[in-house]
Amino acid sequence: MDPVTIFSLVALCGTIASRIAIVARDLNNLREKYQGVHMATEMLMAQVAALQTASARLSNWIESSSAALSEEEEHGLNRSLIACDNLIFNLHQHLSGLKSESEKFTFRTKTRYLWNEGTIKDFRELLQSQVQALSFYLQVMLL
Repeated sequence: MDPVTIFSLVALCGTIASRIAIVARDLNNLREKYQGVHMATEMLMAQVAALQTASARLSNWIESSSAALSEEEEHGLNRSLIACDNLIFNLHQHLSGLKSESEKFTFRTKTRYLWNEGTIKDFRELLQSQVQALSFYLQVMLL
């Protein structure tokens, strides 16, 4: 064998070993996510319930304080609440589609969560941004 062929084989073996290491790391990350599905889902469901309660309470406050609020303030708060409620509803739909109260986390439900994890994460980030905007709006109103 000539030196170029030997060098090419060594480089190819290095590339294969690198790819194997990447696949092993990705599989380990997937295994860890798979094991954490139950906790992640329960935490998200608790957050959704808390946000639903807060949204309902804020909506009641807006109705009872409508005389003290300007039309622009009331419209802005209601619009922000509608956006929050829509995001909460969509996130809740994704989560409730995974597990009912009596259902255990099966291989299928865990796999479905991992498959939809990107969408769930997107809804969660949008909701977090909307809550931050609403919180900022309320803080500015108190000035």
